[in-house]
Amino acid sequence: MRSTPGARLFILTTAILFIAVSWPFLAKADCDRQKLAAEAALRRHTEIMVASLLCDSYSRSFFGGQRPYALYRVFTARHSQLIGDWERQLALKAGQEQFDFWRTELANEVARADLQRASAVGTDAYCAYAKGVIETAMRLSRQEVLAFASLDGVLQGGGAGKDGPGQCR
Repeated sequence: MRSTPGARLFILTTAILFIAVSWPFLAKADCDRQKLAAEAALRRHTEIMVASLLCDSYSRSFFGGQRPYALYRVFTARHSQLIGDWERQLALKAGQEQFDFWRTELANEVARADLQRASAVGTDAYCAYAKGVIETAMRLSRQEVLAFASLDGVLQGGGAGKDGPGQCR
């Protein structure tokens, strides 16, 4: 599958933005690597959710007639133990109320950014990109999801999220 110039620009822009926003958090010596990785994994999970919701009613044709949100739900069910572990880990550190606030703010932040992308490139282009993201997520094994959530995955663009509950203090 060949990527379009718009998709490559999106990926490059996302990586640069991630580094700019996250570097102060990643640079602190007392950072808890597992919590940063959990934040990164939940950020990616949220990105998949938002993309699937944005494309769900618009472009089933991109997904072979399947609903993107249904694919997201299959991914979530398949990896529910890992996702639940990450959520519990962060909620224990920050408290459930703070974690819930962060998770909601994260979803809002991702939705705003993705709506701007879809508006800028067009829904067809956005959903074509989202298809690749969702299809890749659907192919990930448990080990690949764990590798993605490692700190190496964070440094490669997983995104810890600003002011997350696991952020270094």
